[in-house]
Amino acid sequence: MDRAFLVLAGVFGFTGVAAGAFGAHALAGRIPPERLVTFDTAVRYQLWHVFAIFSVVVLRTIGPDAASETVAGWAFVLGVVLFSGSLYALALSAVRRWGAVTPFGGLPSSSGGPRSSSPRRRPPSASAEQRPLAQRCASSFTRWASSITFCAICAGTSS
Repeated sequence: MDRAFLVLAGVFGFTGVAAGAFGAHALAGRIPPERLVTFDTAVRYQLWHVFAIFSVVVLRTIGPDAASETVAGWAFVLGVVLFSGSLYALALSAVRRWGAVTPFGGLPSSSGGPRSSSPRRRPPSASAEQRPLAQRCASSFTRWASSITFCAICAGTSS
């Protein structure tokens, strides 16, 4: 599963950078500015989700409860496909119906962040003191990074 998430994050990262370059160089001046802003929003959200998917892989690696991270990872993937995909289609085709698909991508994207950063169940024998210091630090850092990524994605909706 981690390999699938890493491959998807790599593909989303590569296509996000390529789409950003395409939007900045090939689309500028060819489509109306409001559609270019829509295209830029799709690129931004796609690239933010690359970090979110990478944090899911880290959380799956160090945490005892990989099920919640798996759900969060697939929610992020579905969010990228539906949210960014519908915005790309809206910006490139000007077919307004694509805007109706966008919220269906926003829902899984929004639910993935809290799911991946929520406290996970620990086996009764694995107290915080028994885990190695490096694992405790990594766990705290990835929860923090996942929360920051989620907040940055949410903050992007207000601008």
